[in-house]
Amino acid sequence: MNETPAAPAAVKTAEKPAEGKKTTFYCSFCSKSQHEVKGLAAKPTETMFICNECLELGMDTLREEKLLPRGLPTVLPAVAALLDEQMRELRSEMHAKFALLLEEALSAYRNKVLAQLQRDEAALAGPTGMKLPPGVDTDTSG
Repeated sequence: MNETPAAPAAVKTAEKPAEGKKTTFYCSFCSKSQHEVKGLAAKPTETMFICNECLELGMDTLREEKLLPRGLPTVLPAVAALLDEQMRELRSEMHAKFALLLEEALSAYRNKVLAQLQRDEAALAGPTGMKLPPGVDTDTSG
């Protein structure tokens, strides 16, 4: 049987974050932080958390005591696979949206640069509106 996690002296649920930093959450059973475990599940109130290690330990205990049906744990990998697929789809959508935003930004920048070049060209043509042919040098000092 797996070893039971040591009961913490004081259960940590969350640290108050420093300004500009994110909150760190802890397992309510073993006090490991979200960074020390693979996953941390929360109750809807988000005041109690359980890490994947404590959850697995609890499920092993329930299986050994024959309190957990054999079929239920086989559903968990399927749920995890479904969640992984949804995350891949979300990432793919995010990449597509980012690519579209990047393309729009580059197009807007290109249009801005072209407009500035046209204004510069008009300013160089002078009040007569005449343009110099390409390759004509206006330097007369030499």
